[in-house]
Amino acid sequence: MLITAGESYTLWSVSISTEGELEFDQSWVLPASSPVAIIKFSPDGALFASIGIDDRFLKIWYKTPTSKSVSAVDMMSMYDFLYLPHPCDVTNFEWRKPKRNASIPSTMVKDTGNAILTITKDSTARIWCQTLASFTSHTSFAALEFEMRAAIVPDLGCPTTLHWVQRDAVSEAMEGAMRDGGGSTAKRRKERGGVLSMTEKEYPDMVFGVSLEGGVVLWGIQGLDGVPQRIPKVMVILRTDSGVLPADYDAFMGQVEVMHDVSVIQDSAIYFPPQLNILARSLTGVLNMYTMNLDDFFGSSWTNSYLRLEKSWCGHARTVARFSRHVNRHIVASVSEDGDVNYYVLSCPQVAVRATQGFDLIANVAYPKPTLPGGKILIEWIPNQDIAVVCDGSQVRLEKMSVSSGSVKTLVQLQEAKPRAPITFLRLAHDRSLDTEGRETFLVVGLAAEDHRLYIWKVVLRGDECVSNRLVEADGQLDSSTKIVGAVGLNQFSLVYAPHAMSSALFAGTLDLLGRLTLWSLERVGEIWQLVAAGDVALGSGVLSVQADIFGNLVVVREETTSEWEVSVLRGRVEDNVYTRVWNKVWTSQVVMADIVVSSDGQSLIAVATKSGVDVYCQNRLQTFNSVCEWIQVSEMAVPWDDSVKQITWLPNGSLAVALTTRIAVFSKWKDLSLDSEDATPASLHSVVARINGRLPDYHPDLLMHYLIWSKYDFIKFVLSVVYKFVKLMSENGRWIREIPSAMWKLYAEEDASSASGANYDELFADPGESNTSGEIGTFSQNQLDYLLEMQERIMLPHLSKQDQSRLFAIMSSFVQVEQQKRSIDENGARFVFFARLFIATEKTTDTSALSNRDISWAFYSDSQDFLVDFLNQSFGGKPLWKDARSLGMGYWLRSSDAMKRQIESIARNHYMSKEEKDPVDCALFYICLKKKNVLLGLWKLASSHPEQGAMLKFLANDFAEERWQKAAVKNAFALLGKQRYEYAVAFFLLADRLKDAVNVCLKHLKDLQLAIVLCRLFEGDDSATLIDTLKTNILPDAVNSGDRYLISMCYTLLKQKDMALKATMMPLKSLLDSANASTLTDIIDPPLLVVHNYLQKHYKSMRVVVDPIPFLQQFRFLSASAAIYEDMSCPGLALDILAKAANVAPQLVAESAPTVPPVTAIDSQKETADSCDWGAPVSQNPPSGIMDWGARVAQKSSGNGIDWGTPVSQQASNGGMDWGAPVSQQPASGGMDWGAPVSEQMSSVGMDWNAPESQQVPSGGIDWGDPVPQKPVDEMDEYEAFKKSIMPAEPDELELLEMELEMNDKKNIPVPVEERVSTVEVILDDKQKQMVAKIHNGIQVYQWKMAIRLLHGIHKPLGVVSLNMDILSVDKSFHDYFKLINNGIKNLANQVGMPHPIVDAAITNRFNEMDAFVAFVELPCLVSESAPRTAESFSNLLVEGSNHLSALIFLNSEKSFDTTSVDLIIDFAKRLLWSIIRWYEKEDSGLAPLSVSVMAQTASTAFLALTICYLRSKDYKSLWWIVGLSDRFFEVLVGGAKKKNLKPLILDLLTQREPIIQPESESDDDDLDDDYFGEVSAEKALLAESLLSSIALQHIGLDFQVFVKHFKDGGSADDAYGFLSEVILNKLSSLLFQMHKKVRSSWTGNMKFKISKLGTYLLNKYSQGVWALIKRTANVRKLSALIIAGDNITPSSPEKGIELMSPMGLAATEGEEHPSELAGHVKRTVHYYDESSYEIAFRTKDIVGAFAINPLNSNNFAVATHETIIEFDLDTSLQFHAREEVLSKRRESVDDLAIKSTKKNLKPLLTERLGVSEGENLRRNLSYDSLQKAVKDSMMDLRRRDSELDSGRRIQRDVVSVSSLEAHPTLNYYLAGVGDGNSESIVKLYQFGQKGDLVSYQSGTSARITKCRFDPFGGRFGCTDAKGELRLWKFDATQQSLNPTQVLQCNSAVTNDFAFVNCSTILATAGVSSNGRFDCLTFVSSFPGVTKSSL
Repeated sequence: MLITAGESYTLWSVSISTEGELEFDQSWVLPASSPVAIIKFSPDGALFASIGIDDRFLKIWYKTPTSKSVSAVDMMSMYDFLYLPHPCDVTNFEWRKPKRNASIPSTMVKDTGNAILTITKDSTARIWCQTLASFTSHTSFAALEFEMRAAIVPDLGCPTTLHWVQRDAVSEAMEGAMRDGGGSTAKRRKERGGVLSMTEKEYPDMVFGVSLEGGVVLWGIQGLDGVPQRIPKVMVILRTDSGVLPADYDAFMGQVEVMHDVSVIQDSAIYFPPQLNILARSLTGVLNMYTMNLDDFFGSSWTNSYLRLEKSWCGHARTVARFSRHVNRHIVASVSEDGDVNYYVLSCPQVAVRATQGFDLIANVAYPKPTLPGGKILIEWIPNQDIAVVCDGSQVRLEKMSVSSGSVKTLVQLQEAKPRAPITFLRLAHDRSLDTEGRETFLVVGLAAEDHRLYIWKVVLRGDECVSNRLVEADGQLDSSTKIVGAVGLNQFSLVYAPHAMSSALFAGTLDLLGRLTLWSLERVGEIWQLVAAGDVALGSGVLSVQADIFGNLVVVREETTSEWEVSVLRGRVEDNVYTRVWNKVWTSQVVMADIVVSSDGQSLIAVATKSGVDVYCQNRLQTFNSVCEWIQVSEMAVPWDDSVKQITWLPNGSLAVALTTRIAVFSKWKDLSLDSEDATPASLHSVVARINGRLPDYHPDLLMHYLIWSKYDFIKFVLSVVYKFVKLMSENGRWIREIPSAMWKLYAEEDASSASGANYDELFADPGESNTSGEIGTFSQNQLDYLLEMQERIMLPHLSKQDQSRLFAIMSSFVQVEQQKRSIDENGARFVFFARLFIATEKTTDTSALSNRDISWAFYSDSQDFLVDFLNQSFGGKPLWKDARSLGMGYWLRSSDAMKRQIESIARNHYMSKEEKDPVDCALFYICLKKKNVLLGLWKLASSHPEQGAMLKFLANDFAEERWQKAAVKNAFALLGKQRYEYAVAFFLLADRLKDAVNVCLKHLKDLQLAIVLCRLFEGDDSATLIDTLKTNILPDAVNSGDRYLISMCYTLLKQKDMALKATMMPLKSLLDSANASTLTDIIDPPLLVVHNYLQKHYKSMRVVVDPIPFLQQFRFLSASAAIYEDMSCPGLALDILAKAANVAPQLVAESAPTVPPVTAIDSQKETADSCDWGAPVSQNPPSGIMDWGARVAQKSSGNGIDWGTPVSQQASNGGMDWGAPVSQQPASGGMDWGAPVSEQMSSVGMDWNAPESQQVPSGGIDWGDPVPQKPVDEMDEYEAFKKSIMPAEPDELELLEMELEMNDKKNIPVPVEERVSTVEVILDDKQKQMVAKIHNGIQVYQWKMAIRLLHGIHKPLGVVSLNMDILSVDKSFHDYFKLINNGIKNLANQVGMPHPIVDAAITNRFNEMDAFVAFVELPCLVSESAPRTAESFSNLLVEGSNHLSALIFLNSEKSFDTTSVDLIIDFAKRLLWSIIRWYEKEDSGLAPLSVSVMAQTASTAFLALTICYLRSKDYKSLWWIVGLSDRFFEVLVGGAKKKNLKPLILDLLTQREPIIQPESESDDDDLDDDYFGEVSAEKALLAESLLSSIALQHIGLDFQVFVKHFKDGGSADDAYGFLSEVILNKLSSLLFQMHKKVRSSWTGNMKFKISKLGTYLLNKYSQGVWALIKRTANVRKLSALIIAGDNITPSSPEKGIELMSPMGLAATEGEEHPSELAGHVKRTVHYYDESSYEIAFRTKDIVGAFAINPLNSNNFAVATHETIIEFDLDTSLQFHAREEVLSKRRESVDDLAIKSTKKNLKPLLTERLGVSEGENLRRNLSYDSLQKAVKDSMMDLRRRDSELDSGRRIQRDVVSVSSLEAHPTLNYYLAGVGDGNSESIVKLYQFGQKGDLVSYQSGTSARITKCRFDPFGGRFGCTDAKGELRLWKFDATQQSLNPTQVLQCNSAVTNDFAFVNCSTILATAGVSSNGRFDCLTFVSSFPGVTKSSL
């Protein structure tokens, strides 16, 4: 049945259809007289109750006796009701559920009637019970009657709603708590069961309520049921001050259900908490699930008792319309469709009271309905304040949040604007130029979309106080003709980083009906503020949502068709705010919206919400410059309910809030492993994103190649040196390489200006003997390379694939080889050699593979061509073939015709000699193009076995100058084409002098551009017309169409069009070539083109070649696009360099775009125009016109040393060089080479001797490769003879060469560099242009900040790995000072980009929080010490959150199989947690505040258990040995306060990979020598033994942990951590153990001969055997094994399957456990005599002990009263303390007196322990008697020091003076204290064990000293006697009247010393003194109204 009510009552019958769906049939309906607020069925379903709104009369509905026979017309009379009247309105009510029958759970025990609890507006709770007659009348409800049995006035100082603690839930929880997991003794279990059973028996009914401050009060009710009925007794049985968070108070004002989840203990092995689940729904719609541990509430607990929040569901009554998240705080507001607003704070999991991450509701606010039609609630946030700006469409107010108190109050209402149309867009702006000291100024901008009206308020704040607010603009109107339908803010950056960030260039964007987004900037003209249009973005039709991140990137959702939705990402340009689409994707399922956010490392994340879930995307790293930008899915969040997504918003730390129809779900940053059945590796969202698109590590091969292109040789060398040093140190010490330290500081290290070079080439071109300009740079030599190559197969560097690692080692090899040859080659040549070596080593796999044109261009523009030719020959063993030369681009870059002829001739010889059967066809092409037909003819004469010899000899003997033979050659060429012998066909075309045809074959069939160029040059010369035509008509158009700018530039250079060669590097492709499809070309940007541009600029300048300048706008766009590409390729450091150059082009860009060109003023005496940039000089030496140096940093100054690449060679220090654009005759006389002349005609200063070493080169700057070889004219037949000589082997005279080299070394001199004049120019701009430049600079600076943030994104990992391994890394200075160097590097980086240090600190701290970087958080200090975001409080929050994350990871998907990879992350996580604690400890001496014991305990114990579980899952028994061995000590140290000196060695043992100390397994008495246990162990037994060992090990450690948690519970100092450790960790650990036990039991078979005592013989791993031996020495393995194998059914009489039989005493009884025989039957009473050996000292004080009381619920807890205080103790701990104190005191006496009487045998164990000598070792030196005494004394003094660390057991101390009596309640954990000094009024105080503060103070009305307090045997009454002989009696309950005595009896005339209740509450006895003081009196008194008294 289902009952619904509102305007009417409706009863529905529910059934299930044949299709399995629910069907509802209306069976009764009745109109309601007033709207119904609440309606509920009674638990038995016979009744239901209802209450109306503002109704005093509760209705109890019952079925009428005639309801079965009524017709449909009389249906309304089926139910009747009776009233339960109340004095005021009823706000809530609850039915009591009857207690279930334990034997028949499905039935109710019908011994009690229905009871209902009602609450009225005055918080009074009334309990109404069905009368006995009404309940027993089963046939008719005519006698239905309820009577009020009890009333409770909570008196909590606030409105309170009380709720039932359901009896059946309590019973089920108690039954489950009686189970045993091996961790408690029989005495403990009996005591625990007795406490709970007594509570249930004494108070079968309980209710509880929550106060506004979060206190929880529990009332017990006696006598509510029963026969005969009597007046119930109501008692406060528990009161706690902070049972819930104050914010959760509202949750208990609504509906509450209390239940017991039996699954919590069903699947548990060691932890069986008597736990209740409380489901509470607040009046605001928040649904919370709490847990209530009855042990905590009813047992003796020195900790506070909590209701712990497990889960929370929040939302609105209506669907969420929008979210509004705070710009830089963890606060979010949600606005529903009806305008209801919820303010939330994003909570991290908290210790004790919160176990989940999600929203905490601050407050629910119902703002007034908007007065203007179409108005809606809009919310924005004040940065760095908990202040919201709220607009309801017409009025704007500031709302102040109070997170702690959960309230929202209006701070101020802004000046009224009186808009005519509702404000639909609200945005804040902050300009730091408006701020004054201590005050911040904000602009609140409102826009009315209907009339385009603009409203601006100026608000000034001082802290959270509003100083002033003023409406400064109310008449402004946007210049837009189209209706505005939406808007998006674009100035988030200035708000997030307020007040340090500059104002954003763009303020907002408005969306119109046409799908056009108009961009607006907020500008001030005088005192007037206005929005100025700044551009448009065409988004298209059907736009559903537009969102922006802090850097202005947009994500747009459009509905393309009814079945397709497009999501696109747009990125804006810095210079002109033009947005371009960088990615888009089409969905076929409906997309609701998309949100974009920037992570702490500057990456954008997109969340795309569909109806069924949310997909998260991040950008994928570009592999090459021309790759397509892709966004890939990194996470999937499926809605777990049958619901639909309405709104989403990103939250801090990667969480995501999803608004469903009526609920809000929060998804964490951790990957949901349940969605992936394969991968069990835990990962956070940010770690996945970092792997996909994070900054590449410094040693990544892709990054190193780009660094080399940009001439960062020193940095490359340093990076490789760091890799070598780190790998060597880690490998030699056996450490795992998880991360390579970053050398980021070197990239931004400050350099001495005197040593800096403009082009940064000093190191590359230094001569021998020159000092290194960077002494800090590490060295990387061949020896270091050899070591790494040797380690290549044994290590795997992190973040590199196997292929990447191979490339890295190839790069290392290439770099070392280039370094060795650096003095023989220029910079471009060095680049080419590097990439060529890398290509040969890694990529040359086929004949068609070749270097890219980019890499070939370095050789094309190199002046070291002879060296490159020699390098090419050496690279291929001195015998390169054409495919080899082509792969390295020789056909492009070899400029000398003579050199080309020689090289082609050598290649021809190599082709001929390459095969064993030499074939003249292979070299025919090359000899024909060289016009050496006779050589080819001679070769054919040798080819006697070739089938074509005869024909070719005859054919080649002809004269091909004749037309006849030319035609024959052409005919043969076409025949060869038909046979696809293309190269041979080319040779015949050349014989026929048909070069054009030969070139066409090369282009169309061979696809060999280089061969075509070589043929043209060799056949027609360098000025070949065919070459020019081929370049223009074939090669150049194809290069333009493919976007190959390098090939285009080389082609134009070959065409001698220098200006076009320069423009090809930057200008749009369509401007380079006139073609029909030029408009369809897509410009391709490759950042290294800037290096080519740099070279050409300097080269043309040196040649005095005037070229047309590239427009500055194009330069700027190319620069910004290059920076964006490097960003997409995850190279933010290179992007920063380019942005630094781009900033200098801004003035020229603005001046160039102006209508009139401003005058240019020359500053230098030598006037020059600013037509071109000097790309070779540092920025400091360049004019502000944008002329820049691509190889130097902005801060570098030119030293004047080195080679100036921007001047002619003739002006160089070497006095040699050449002008490539002038004839040879015009070359400078100082030297040069004529590439068109023979070697013999070269000048001696530049000739080359190919056989001479480098040392013999002439000192004039040219290179002498040896004397030219004399050549004599030869006829055509002599060429063949020369060829034969050339292929003969020659033996050079090495001794002669060596002598020549030594001689040249003596003559060698160093040239003096020539100083160059530098000119600078200044561009004069007007004010408007300066403003434009400032905007561009602001945009560039924001971009630079983004790149700086991305550059720092991975810094936490190197910090952590260096810190963890500092013990071995500190031998190297760089690692020793690593943290200082990194900190300095961050400072330098921040200074270079102008980033305020507080923003850097905030970004780094946020990154540490996102990535759980605990160690880095401690190691890296803040740049701004006064800001100090990394405090003890923030670190504690990070640790708490980290331990919560870790607990979730270790218990996630426990049923999955785990390998090493899946647990590595968890192990690393746990180790970092532990190590960060130690590092914080060590830094406490330098001023850091200490961490609380609570945080320490939670963090350390969670990490310890995480390591335990991970080692078990990965079967790492070597590490597990240390875990098992240190378990007891580790938890003991944590209980003792986690002192640094005790905890640090233990953590070091856990973190250090040391060899276990495995001892042989001891022989047990019952071991036999059965043959079954010898020989080979079966796989089945081995597997079972391994599983059983794992279960026993974890059970053993779990029991240790359980004891540790109990001590924390009793200790009181770690109150907060107890809840987390018990409910979160211990509960889940117990469930995991249950699964492991279940697995062992499933593998156990009866026929398997398996003995637990022989388990060590079944283990195959020596470390697992060591673990087993260790456990056997520390635990009762028999009992643990029995518990695991038998589960709950272990009994001595029922042996388990396959386990050896045990006698009843076979399980060793633990301490305190009772023998079964002692428990059975009646125990005879005996008299005991006590002597000194029968007691122990429990408490010692110097004061007089006046009274004491023992907790009746737990005898381990007691209270002692002295004259000045009441102290509560833990008895067990106190006994241990005093026992140890006695021993230590005796030891101290012996040490102090030096009374050492021990023998040598007794001293040895002490000395070996003290000196660290293990058993079995001998001391290596002789110890004198004095030294022995000193050692013993030191050891004893150490014991004395440890004494201060002991826990004395003291828990609570109450400062109460003049306590004369203490009395404990007989059944509850209360006690009375009589307080009075005889001068003021004496009082009786009521205390609760374990709770601070008194509960009730009872007034006595007399000043006489109280002598004794007593309870009656039932705890219902108590009394006290005083020094005047009076006896006062009170009723012990919760009513207000009980505060005063019910009776005052005069018992004695003088003093009544004592009294007692005699086995009841009505008869008592007193003992006192008479007035004459001569005798005692014994008086019996009856406490009935008719008092009788008798005396003895």
